[in-house]
Amino acid sequence: MPQEADQSNAEQSTSPPPQKRQSSRGHPRHRYRQKAHEDAHAENGGSEAHAVVPEHPLIPRGAGDVIVDPESLAELVTHARAAGRFAYDSEFIGELSYFPKLCLIQVATHERIGLIDPLAGLDLAPFWELLADPAVEKIVHAGAQDIEPVHRLIGRRAANVFDTQIAAAFAALAYPASLSKLIRELLGVHLGKGFTFTHWDQRPLTAVQLRYAADDVRYLVAARKALQTRLSPDHFAWAREESEGLCDPTQYAFDAETDFLRVRGAGSLDPKNLGVLRELVRWREASAREEDFPARSFLKDEILIDLARRP
Repeated sequence: MPQEADQSNAEQSTSPPPQKRQSSRGHPRHRYRQKAHEDAHAENGGSEAHAVVPEHPLIPRGAGDVIVDPESLAELVTHARAAGRFAYDSEFIGELSYFPKLCLIQVATHERIGLIDPLAGLDLAPFWELLADPAVEKIVHAGAQDIEPVHRLIGRRAANVFDTQIAAAFAALAYPASLSKLIRELLGVHLGKGFTFTHWDQRPLTAVQLRYAADDVRYLVAARKALQTRLSPDHFAWAREESEGLCDPTQYAFDAETDFLRVRGAGSLDPKNLGVLRELVRWREASAREEDFPARSFLKDEILIDLARRP
């Protein structure tokens, strides 16, 4: 609309402007991410203070190839499929949108590491199809959120997933074991401090960010082999079966008939007020999706409980 028309409409309006949701830059989690980002980079002084990569037939060396064009993506997918198994992780920002903003995809075989840039405008369908290919094993660590996009984006479920965090529990290791603790226990490698909160959507990514991203998948193929050695055949089969549960798309979809019970404080309500809560949660989910904002940030659980208790 022309600027003159906008000004005319503004002069004629007598009602206050509609409320807008909080700017992403003013979101408390964004401020926390910003501080964590600055602290991590200051701590490393811009250098690559990371573990020395050991000589190991299943641990790839090098910083990893950044994938920003369709040809390189197709080549990486072909390579991973030919390898028969690969490690997979992703970096995303989840506090500012209904679906997490995918910022980086990490892939590692025993030979190489690829860092796919989803913000480069790539068609990622070939990669999601690879995750759905039952002939290729995908190795993840605490990989539920990494698996979730497959069904949502291509309508197929992921297949043949092995989660090292789940398998570690069957090997009598601490659960839930962090990646750094697991790699130290299994391979004797001390990883640097991770970048759980950093600006993964900034471009260009720093050398430190890229190295940490590569290390998130660098050791997983070797860790999977070490876990298989520790586990009996039965326990290994159970670990695979539990890992396959991550591929069930129903665990990621909103279910109005059950998800309201997950609201903090739902157990304090009587059946009538629980019914009110169910409808409030249904409304919150639809509204949050329409506004592209996380549901629990759109309206906090404690407010829902208060509304349900006093409708």
